[in-house]
Amino acid sequence: MKKIFVAVLALVGSIMLLSNPVKAYFDFKDVPKSAEFYPAISWSASSGLIKGYNYETFKPKNYLTEAHFALMFARFIDADAFAKNPSMNEREVAYQVVLKKHNIILKGQNDKKQREQIFTRLDLAKAFYTYVEGKAPTSDKQAIDWMYQYNITKGKNSSADKYVNFGGSDRLKREHMAQFLKNLYTNWYFEAHVLKKSFKETALFQDNAPFHSPTLVDLNGDGKQELVVTYETYKSEYSIRMEGYRYYGVYTYNDATNMWDFIDGGFLFTPGKDGGLTYEVKSLTGDNTEQLLIYYYAYRSLSVAAITGKDLNDIKLSLPDLYAHPSFEWAYRGNGIVVGSPGHYTGFYRIENGMLTRKSLTQIPTEDMPTNIIEMNYMINENGYVDSAYRYGDTIQAKVGQKLVFTQGKYNWQEKPVRIMASVIEGVYDEDDAEMAIYQYPGLIKYQILPYNDWNKEFTIYVRVSY
Repeated sequence: MKKIFVAVLALVGSIMLLSNPVKAYFDFKDVPKSAEFYPAISWSASSGLIKGYNYETFKPKNYLTEAHFALMFARFIDADAFAKNPSMNEREVAYQVVLKKHNIILKGQNDKKQREQIFTRLDLAKAFYTYVEGKAPTSDKQAIDWMYQYNITKGKNSSADKYVNFGGSDRLKREHMAQFLKNLYTNWYFEAHVLKKSFKETALFQDNAPFHSPTLVDLNGDGKQELVVTYETYKSEYSIRMEGYRYYGVYTYNDATNMWDFIDGGFLFTPGKDGGLTYEVKSLTGDNTEQLLIYYYAYRSLSVAAITGKDLNDIKLSLPDLYAHPSFEWAYRGNGIVVGSPGHYTGFYRIENGMLTRKSLTQIPTEDMPTNIIEMNYMINENGYVDSAYRYGDTIQAKVGQKLVFTQGKYNWQEKPVRIMASVIEGVYDEDDAEMAIYQYPGLIKYQILPYNDWNKEFTIYVRVSY
């Protein structure tokens, strides 16, 4: 079992246990984590690019006016410009300071009525092109071609004609703006700043090289190891108000030229100031291919990623659950990765079709529970209430020397966010005893499970400890 220890923030008030996952930077009521644009919306909001409504709703389907686009794009280009011009209206800073400096002249530059008009996907393509290339496109097709070239768009899957498929005349939605901004940063920036060329080994690993964490892994099972490196940006290099962004690159050694040649790469993580990475080379597929497994920990949470490649034309990055697990423990079992400790598992992953895939906790290979463990299994039903073999207010009998563990997800595909609190009714316990350590004294402990931190759905269970 591997453990990563980081500084633990002080917990104030109630005891926080088990499956209370750390939220992403921004979670909006109208953008569930299952939504297609959830990662982009969370990224854009946490970056300060697109603001929500009272920090509760995002209204992803709302259309943008030109003024909305101007503000969002200006924040992307130079967020500090607004603080540097406190006496100016934000819209004027966007139009007259930021966009004008980069020769991005919109219809509303000198006509304020135009600022309230609709803004289209083609208008966005032209603005993006102008910002990156330093000049306006000569045609609509040139702007659209450029969007495809840098993978900023994949089209709408509406036509075999890529220009029709782009939907240039369609009005721009807030959710699409979030995705376009994220794609512009993570794809164009990587193309422009991570050098996609061949390297001599001395150049790749020199002290001032931009690459980190070199790892050798045989991705395609041909007996030759590929090199995977990471590349990071930080706030000092870019104006977006985040700690930085991390990319990866995969290289293969060319015996004929004695050079490392670039194969593939892309966006990996948005690192936090207290985050870090652990890399491991492991085969979870049972064949001769290896995977580079990446464990990223920050904000008292752990996420898992994998870089795989059935062949070198099919390099894949899997990021199943960013900020998913409150535990830093993991182990390999049954050609998979188990996250959490016995009785407190929060994830199980396997490689399927070249992708790291989250599986049901019920598929974790069985392992004998220690004899001193009493397990309380429960699930959160579709209405958000606790279901278990115990009824509300039931008492579980325990002995000194035993401990109680709560296991959610035995019947759930994924764990639901809960908070579990413990309070001593009878007896003398320290905090660890009341939480989930081995019981040292006889007495009575009350446990309360709060699904989604909702007291209206609170479930109480008691534990009577005796000799």
